[in-house]
Amino acid sequence: LWLAAFTTSAAPGTAEFEILKTVNGAPPVGTTFTVTLACDGVTIFPGGENGQTQVVLRFDATGTPLDPAAFRFEGSGTCTITETQTGGATSVTYECALTAGEGAPPPCTPGGPQTSPVTLNVTTPRSSSSVTVTNTFERPPAPVAPPRLTG
Repeated sequence: LWLAAFTTSAAPGTAEFEILKTVNGAPPVGTTFTVTLACDGVTIFPGGENGQTQVVLRFDATGTPLDPAAFRFEGSGTCTITETQTGGATSVTYECALTAGEGAPPPCTPGGPQTSPVTLNVTTPRSSSSVTVTNTFERPPAPVAPPRLTG
């Protein structure tokens, strides 16, 4: 089980967010995962210097981010988190959590875990939330030897 995380410090009037990756089981050697964060009405920073509303993140086979995975949002709206490259996982689930911001509404409804992509509601300044994308790799069953015929 691998879990990768980064944190940032929120500026007044902004919301913090991070994407976490958990890998259960053994993915094929060289596997990478790709997660897209696409927002409507929200500007993503860092990486949003020019009003960016979508970023693509890559994670290695252990769940370690290959790109920045912590963000700051400005504005109010929604963001959808979708894994577009699953690395051949048997299953993919998404789970959303409020990590700071007492009294803030739930960041996602439903919060998961769920198999469909998660939509984050960005409405509360000075709050912090995360989405964990979990990839599970199950070993295929061992081959069964054919019966030996005697006679």
